[in-house]
Amino acid sequence: MDMIIKNMDEIFKILGVCYELLYENEELNQAFNNYKLLDEKEDEILKTIANINQESILYDKYYWYTKFMKYHKYNYGEDAGIEQKQFRLIEQMSQQLQGGVDFTILHNIEETMANQDEK
Repeated sequence: MDMIIKNMDEIFKILGVCYELLYENEELNQAFNNYKLLDEKEDEILKTIANINQESILYDKYYWYTKFMKYHKYNYGEDAGIEQKQFRLIEQMSQQLQGGVDFTILHNIEETMANQDEK
């Protein structure tokens, strides 16, 4: 899957948001911070960055959260609360996307994660 939002680091800079180091694993930190930025600063991103729309943010939030969940599970084991949050994200998307959730995109995200495991 091609990422809709290409340069998350640039968004951190534009919004003046600091990257938090919460975990020892860099991939886990990156995935969590990118998800958190999109989740907490959605309105600010929409107002500030012209080429990003709500649909992009919602699917990217799902992408980064799914990636976070994958790395968290690998490093710390299963966590039902983290997995439940992924389902809540889908519910949120279904309420906010006018045409509903495109489950093909979600499937592609899941496949991307599975293919990354094989590499």
